[in-house]
Amino acid sequence: MQPTTTTARAWLAAAVLTALCAQSAQSQTLYAYRLAQQKIGCFAEGINDSGQIVGTHDQGSGVAFLSLPHGGAIRNLSQPGDMWSKATAVNNAGVVIGRYRDALGQWLTFLTDADGANRRPYPLPPGMASFGPRDLNDAGQVLGARDGEASAIVQADGFSWQDVEAPADAVGPVALRLNESGQVIGWASFAPPSTATYGFVTGPGGLGAAWLRTPATHLAVYVHGLNDLGQVAGTLTTLNESTRGFISNPGPSGGAYLKRAGQPHDSIEVLGIDSQGRAYGSLHEKLPSGERRRFAYVAGPDRKVVDLNPLVVNLPPGVALKQVRDINRNGQMAVQAGTLGGEDNNICYIVCPEPRCTPG
Repeated sequence: MQPTTTTARAWLAAAVLTALCAQSAQSQTLYAYRLAQQKIGCFAEGINDSGQIVGTHDQGSGVAFLSLPHGGAIRNLSQPGDMWSKATAVNNAGVVIGRYRDALGQWLTFLTDADGANRRPYPLPPGMASFGPRDLNDAGQVLGARDGEASAIVQADGFSWQDVEAPADAVGPVALRLNESGQVIGWASFAPPSTATYGFVTGPGGLGAAWLRTPATHLAVYVHGLNDLGQVAGTLTTLNESTRGFISNPGPSGGAYLKRAGQPHDSIEVLGIDSQGRAYGSLHEKLPSGERRRFAYVAGPDRKVVDLNPLVVNLPPGVALKQVRDINRNGQMAVQAGTLGGEDNNICYIVCPEPRCTPG
């Protein structure tokens, strides 16, 4: 996707949010399909617009995988000699980046060609001693941790790179997500004597960082999601120490809390925000009986949290959707599911707005 101008991006954001507000997420019908050939302990990390999901499966061994399009069977990306491997991110060409531990116990980075082909070691750019990938965009830019002390964006040529800027008074900044314009989000602590942790967002190219201003006075802000409109989603701790989810407006200021009426003891995880301005993740609900229930949710531009489980028409008995991990532009979701009894809480599903996850 080509970067848009600020004006065009703002116009697009308004148009998308207006259209979505006219729809009720609670009236939508969804379909869920378990990824075939997964082994025990499946963790999804992302999904691209073809419905290819990446992550790790095979508890105890740790095997990186890429699924076939639209939630098809899992394909292992591990190679002989891997002690552990993890696919971290996938772009819309099916290029995968991830990490593996070799026989010497070293953690190294790998990269593939389109559709997960030709897995190979990721060569370190000149001037770097180590690099741990965190995100990848369609331009081929890779965001990661450099040399254990900074975050950097490596360009598609694999040679040129630059450090991600953080606010001038930031201590220990950690960059987490990268969008198609090269904007980055992360979090950091203030310079002493403050120990509070806050989120920050940069401009294009990882430059021009600003602290993220959230809807109310707060003690800590953790950002987890960034879309191509510049909206940010995450969690914050308020002065009464409750945890709240939020969606920001495009830019570093303004936004609103996610809404979950009548449940004051909820604990919410916000893992991302999609191209339509929908936040997603997992919510822990305290029931009147005192029991706790965890469910996967999506919150639209109206900020209302919607449990996905009642919307899925083909969910097998005894299985519950626990956490939305990522959503693509077709509304297809990479979701963690589990059994109601809790025996297996790490099952990878694709959840789609159409049967058999036909392309939108």
